[in-house]
Amino acid sequence: MAQTRYREPVSRLSPLGCWLFAITLAGGCTSHHGDEPIEAEREREPEPEPPVEGVTPASVEPEPVVRGPITPLTHKPFTGAVGDVDGDHQPDVVALCHDPEAAALIVLRGAPDGTFVEGEPLIVQASGVVLGDLDGDADLDALLTNARGRPAYRVALNDGTGSFSLSDERTIPGRYGGELDGATLIDLDDDGRLDAVIPLWDSIHVLPGDGSGGFESSGRALTVGRDPFDTAIGDLDGDGQLDLIATSGAAPARDRDSYESSGASVWIFRGNQRGFDDPVRVEIAGAREVELGDLDDDGKLEIVVSGAAGLTTIDEPLGELEVERIEVATDGPLAIADILVPPGPELITSSYMQSRIHALAGPDGDKTSFEAGNFVVGLYPADVARGGGRPDVIVLNAGPSGGPMGPPAPSIEVLFAAE
Repeated sequence: MAQTRYREPVSRLSPLGCWLFAITLAGGCTSHHGDEPIEAEREREPEPEPPVEGVTPASVEPEPVVRGPITPLTHKPFTGAVGDVDGDHQPDVVALCHDPEAAALIVLRGAPDGTFVEGEPLIVQASGVVLGDLDGDADLDALLTNARGRPAYRVALNDGTGSFSLSDERTIPGRYGGELDGATLIDLDDDGRLDAVIPLWDSIHVLPGDGSGGFESSGRALTVGRDPFDTAIGDLDGDGQLDLIATSGAAPARDRDSYESSGASVWIFRGNQRGFDDPVRVEIAGAREVELGDLDDDGKLEIVVSGAAGLTTIDEPLGELEVERIEVATDGPLAIADILVPPGPELITSSYMQSRIHALAGPDGDKTSFEAGNFVVGLYPADVARGGGRPDVIVLNAGPSGGPMGPPAPSIEVLFAAE
């Protein structure tokens, strides 16, 4: 049985703590607003060592990340996916937005300056969206999952210009309930067709792709805890087999109709030639989103999970588990991208209440915070400026309520990465 080692949590100074600390010392935490570059807010660092004669000390401060223009939106998004859907080599966002009837599928066409053009809504019953070439014509289609009533999906086929046509809805074998967001499209069986990995009420269902814009009615279910939320796929142990990771908001139930309100977990399934082994389970309070990345540059993927206590990283997930918790305000989406200088992957997350985005340089690195985002529902690394260097980050905002009688204020913006 795999052993799990827990390190002590890595404490981070919160923005509120920084404010109180600054008042005590008659100092301050500085920020910039608008379209000007945002200087990184950092924790107080110790006095530097005296310089050594003949040696020029290297700068440890990252270059500023530039906040691009904010594009107001008419419709309020609740989830989305990023990709070039109109063939102009510029990343677009395909968003699902609130609508009185059901949901509105809307293409937000991106430009290199960080602005977006909001397209016309396509009304559809859907709670989740993921992009992939489902019919083999080299453009991105959309898989739409529907959690209203019996679990179901439909495919929105792209004509190559970012215009989508809807297929008939098909049911997914499995229990009612769940959010049916956080699905993944990937070729699991190496047949050249994208398969769908979909979290249901108490399982992860794998639907084999048929290569023509749909999925086979058969499939297999992997049992996890109740309320699975997100999925990720990658080769965690370097054996050439894809492994599957899922999060669940609760423990497995004792019977069909009960619900255990505790026991949120990440489930790690080792891939084999026939499918997947029984999972390794790691309990993480309030586990929600999951991402994979090589955080320590050792050529192996680590798991990062957002939860109630911040972020959790899992090193050697299919070996001798090493789990580390990072205390940081994170009640929004999660992404991994290299946006700061010096180079290296950063853990990027957001806080609804603070209207801030945090970038952490790995489990043991410093935290850099930006005044950006406004009820963030999507963080998408993408090369917006087509610079060929570090990816930028597209921020999809549901916006504040605007007060009891005020209108919503959804928007989309870009954080341009440091050069």
